[in-house]
Amino acid sequence: MSKHFLDDLKWSRKRDPPEVERYEIRKNRLKLRYDPKTSSVSVALLFDVKKERGNQYRVVFAFPLDGTDSIKKMTASSKTRIGCNCPDFLYRQAYLFNKTKNLYNPSSYGLAIKLPPVRTNPQYKKRICKHLKMVWKIIRDLKLTELYSKSLTKRVIFYVPKLRR
Repeated sequence: MSKHFLDDLKWSRKRDPPEVERYEIRKNRLKLRYDPKTSSVSVALLFDVKKERGNQYRVVFAFPLDGTDSIKKMTASSKTRIGCNCPDFLYRQAYLFNKTKNLYNPSSYGLAIKLPPVRTNPQYKKRICKHLKMVWKIIRDLKLTELYSKSLTKRVIFYVPKLRR
């Protein structure tokens, strides 16, 4: 079995400090969109991830709906789009994901998709933020029907390494 491309993407940060931060998924939603040109239906999974004390970020996975129920199989196509509104993803990765047409709703990112990350990501390495990585670890082995029958709104809590400043 081959690895999924989202499993291969690393965190934006190089090292994992020993302290951890507590995050929880506050809301999850599913949006269906029909494209009359291609006669296809796409699914967008939206999650609101809240830090224990602090900001709330929106994490999105969007992919074409096919005959399978497995999220991992549906997101394996190159048409999968992702997004997060945290500063790490915004200033380091949004430009790169937009160039490969893998950014969900590029118009909401403003100048971040027009200006290359020369300072924040000079090697132009495509990576994902910790919010996307943690939500992906939770949902990748679920089926689409299981995702909403289990209802992740029951406050799924996960811990991630705390970043030192």
